[in-house]
Order: sequence, then structure tokens, then C-alpha cells
Amino acid sequence: MMSWSACCGLAATGLATSASDAPDVGAQWLPWMLLAAIVLAGPCVVTWLHHRHQARCRGLEGELTEVRGMLDAMDIAVLSVDREGVVRYINAAARDLLQLPSQPLSGQTLSDLSVDEAVSTFVKEARARDGAHRDERALAGNPGCEVVMLSEPVHSAAAGDIVLVLDDVTRLRRLESVRSDFAANVSHELRTPITAIQGYAELLVEQPGPADHAEVILRNARRLSNIIEDLLALARLEDSAQAQALVLSSVAIHDLLDAVARASEEEAQQEGVSLSVDCDDLLVCNGSRPLLEQAIGNLVTNAIRYGGGGSTVKLEARRVDPDLAAINVIDHGPGISDEHHARVFERFYRIDRGRSRQVGGTGLGLAIVKHIALAHGGSVSLSATPGGGCTFSLLLPLDDDTSE
Repeated sequence: MMSWSACCGLAATGLATSASDAPDVGAQWLPWMLLAAIVLAGPCVVTWLHHRHQARCRGLEGELTEVRGMLDAMDIAVLSVDREGVVRYINAAARDLLQLPSQPLSGQTLSDLSVDEAVSTFVKEARARDGAHRDERALAGNPGCEVVMLSEPVHSAAAGDIVLVLDDVTRLRRLESVRSDFAANVSHELRTPITAIQGYAELLVEQPGPADHAEVILRNARRLSNIIEDLLALARLEDSAQAQALVLSSVAIHDLLDAVARASEEEAQQEGVSLSVDCDDLLVCNGSRPLLEQAIGNLVTNAIRYGGGGSTVKLEARRVDPDLAAINVIDHGPGISDEHHARVFERFYRIDRGRSRQVGGTGLGLAIVKHIALAHGGSVSLSATPGGGCTFSLLLPLDDDTSE
């Protein structure tokens, strides 16, 4: 098949030759010659236009595939619906957020898919505002899930088509709540010893007081110092640069538990609590021994103080996976209600404020345990001890040489 330029050239050459060969015929044959040229060039023009159209379609398909790929890779949910509520497009994040099946959903309406009522209501409100709308709502079908919803009209499409963007801000709102609680709690925790120090110091200024006044001041000053030290420790653990710079070495877990038990023995005797250690042999982890002793020591101290006199606190370590060990601190005290399990590792979170102050502590011990575990690539959890009490489990990766 000739190209468009070749056909045009051939027709022009023919016309020129005919005109020179038969000058006397002249104009009477010119329309027929033009018609012949068009007939000859027509198929070439159609073919050329067809090829251009195919190339343009391939380009558009490639662009569309690229855009869909980018939308599917986004963490933010995106979907578009027409004026009848029919889904024209939905990305993977939107499927996960709205708990929709993975099969193609185009052509189905929001009501067919039983989309969360909060989304359906938002779409109706957006249509009443010509497509542009913004709000934050909780998903009824996903308790605790907060979503910022944004809609915009699709001006180049049929009237009534809108694009929805749903941003899951549940974690952000949770962090904001934790930050707010932290500010309130730290203010309360610092205000109590400061008030005591100020009051007793004023008594000593006005008149010489008994020795217990000075003891109260000293005790609360130490409490303030401990809170500040624990806050600094938490800041160091949360600093990614400092956490990565930890000096790690092979730590024998049995020796680690024995050292913590010896360090806690005096307080355990004062509380009438007996300590026991049960550890599988040859368990070795790669970590910072001082930090691991601090984490396990915090757990043991809590177990001694809250477990009750005459009870037993058990330290045990077991291999739970080929490359994972669980260090458990088990007590048989009054236990912790399930409603508090998810929050006990927050800063300054106290289950019984009066009891916590009576036994001492800064309210940061379990938060420090959590961040020490994270710094070692592990985790910490709380469960109820059968028969009453608590079991805190510290999961740590084992050293490569002992995990085989």
C-alpha cells in the first residue's frame, strides 16, 4: 500500500504529464483527472488516518494504564461514581477501607455493594453541593475508623459524575488523643511532687520542722528526678538515629534473667514475694544487655509491687519460633482488666492512680519496656495468667548462631 505522500505525488505527476501531452484538450479533462487522483489517493488517506487513530488509542490506553497503576499504588482511597451512584472506578485502597470484594465492581451501584452508610450519605450531600464537599466521619461498619472525605465534580464527564477521596485518619486521631492525654498526665504527674516540695519547703522556711518534712521533700525530689530520667530514656529510644547506634552483643538469656532476679531479690523479700527463674538452655539473643536488663527489671518490679505479698513471680524464657524467644514475667496478683490491656504501655497511663503512687514508680516503666522491645526488633504484650494475675511477654529475635 502506497503512502499518502506517494499517492499525491503520483497523481500530480499524471496531471502534469497529461496537460503537457494534450494542451488542446485542456480544461475539459481536468475535473476527471482530479477525480481520478482522489480515487487513487483515497485508500491511502483512509489507511493513514486509521494508523494515526490506532497509535493515538494505544497512547491513551498506555496513559490510562499508568494513571490506574498510580491510583492503585496510593494508600488513599479513590473512587468515582456517576449520577446514578454506579461505580466507574475504585482503587485497591478504597476496596480495603470499605471492605469490598476484589472482583471487578464497575457497573454496580453503591447500594448494590452495601457501601458504608457514612459514604452513601456523604455522596448524597456532595451532589446537593454540585459535587464539591469535604467532611470527616466515622465508618459505621468499621468501629473506631475515622475518615476524611473529599469530593470533586468531574467536569469533563457526564453531569453528576464525582470523584471521592477517602483518607483514613484513624491512626492520626489516635496519636492526637495520646498526645493530649500525655500532656494532661505529665502535667498531673509533675504537679504532685512539685506541690509537695513547695509546701514542705515553705514550712521549713517559716519554722524548723521535724525530720519527716525533709524526707518528704527528698522523696518527691527523687521522684521528679526519676520521671525526668525516664522521659529522657524514652526520647533516646524513640530517636531512630540513637536506636540504630545501639551497641549490640550476644546475650545469654538465662544469665540475663538470673541477673534481674538477683537485682530484684531485696525488694521481693521486703514485699514477701518469691522469685523463680525457668529458662531453656542455650537461648541467646543479639541485643543491648543494659537495656534488656532494664526492660525485664521494670516488668519484674511491677510484678513484685502489684502481685501482692506471699505470691510468686516467675521469670521464664522459651523458644516460640526457630528464630524467636519469649521472655515471660508471670505474677498471680489481682490482674488487669481486659479494657486496660491495649493502653498499659502508654506513657503515664495508670489503672489505679492511688495505688500507683502508694507503691511508687513514674508511670513510664511499661512505655520504656515497649520501646526497648521495638529497638531490638521485638514486641511486648500482656495477657491474663490462668488462675489470676498477669503475664507480660517480651518477644526477642534470637542470635543467628542459636536460631538454626
